[in-house]
Amino acid sequence: MLAAFCGAPAALAAPPEESPEAATGVSTGPAQDAQAGDMADPEAALGPEPRDPNDAPMMKGPPGSFPHWSADQPTGRDRAWGSKKRVQFTVAPSYAVFRWPFVGRGNSRIRGGGAQAEIDIQILRWLWAKLIGGVSWHPVEDLAIVEDDALIPIARSGWIRATQLGVGFAYPLDLGRWQPLIDGGAGLFWIQTPIAVQDGQRGGSCRSEGLACEPGLRCGDAGVCESTVVPTVHAGIGVDYLLGEHWALGMHVRYHALLSNPADFPVYYTGTFRLSLRF
Repeated sequence: MLAAFCGAPAALAAPPEESPEAATGVSTGPAQDAQAGDMADPEAALGPEPRDPNDAPMMKGPPGSFPHWSADQPTGRDRAWGSKKRVQFTVAPSYAVFRWPFVGRGNSRIRGGGAQAEIDIQILRWLWAKLIGGVSWHPVEDLAIVEDDALIPIARSGWIRATQLGVGFAYPLDLGRWQPLIDGGAGLFWIQTPIAVQDGQRGGSCRSEGLACEPGLRCGDAGVCESTVVPTVHAGIGVDYLLGEHWALGMHVRYHALLSNPADFPVYYTGTFRLSLRF
């Protein structure tokens, strides 16, 4: 009655609702909403997958050193260059040395130079067939001995020319741009020496004792030493550097021995700088 008499309102107003922030004292803004989403997805919370450290660019080397390669730079290593090219043509200037028992000159080293050419054909991925041709010239001096106060010539000055033709096989090791290789085979030599000043030399009479003529010559029907072909065996090692898909530079050393006496090794050897075209 008293309430009705005093005119009090029929219903009291409800207190205002408290927000979650006010109740807990913690803000639930966008950052917290994202964090809550990350907790629901642990993989998303870890972020993107870290990059392989080996893929990161390397630090620059000291001045004057070779540059490093990284995953962000082209390495130029294409093994297909060493396996897809089936034919290779090579030309090479050569440094050549004889250790040949020439009459009057002994078994001394006779140095010279020339050129070589090669054709390589791939048979298997790891085996190439080779055709080799070359020529070299070797300058020689007059040699003489003193006998009874007289100067007697024993060898004439001029040039010794060696022409070679051979076949063989090569085994290259594909290391990207670098290709070490070993090869071996057999071939023929044709040697031309200065005109004789004593028996056993080219154009001279065949000797009656020991070898009739020096190596590289034969005793003809007229009893005169003349040039002939000499069978040889050879072996070599080298390395090529691929400049691109078609061109290569390299170095090579090859040793030759007489097929009739391979234990006398080497009797002729060459060193070359090679320029090759591959196609």
